[in-house]
Amino acid sequence: MRYFLYRKKGREVLPVEDKGSNKLAKEKLESFYQQKEQLKIPKRFINERSTNE
Repeated sequence: MRYFLYRKKGREVLPVEDKGSNKLAKEKLESFYQQKEQLKIPKRFINERSTNE
């Protein structure tokens, strides 16, 4: 499973294993990428995303 949402517990960054939260995070991330022009997301993040999929 690929994690989209992380939480900070103490000083460690741990993946959240709740599937509902991860699904909401993935949907929110997709909405950001659909609005990439309005949000002015740098191309390097768009390129990284396309290579990770």
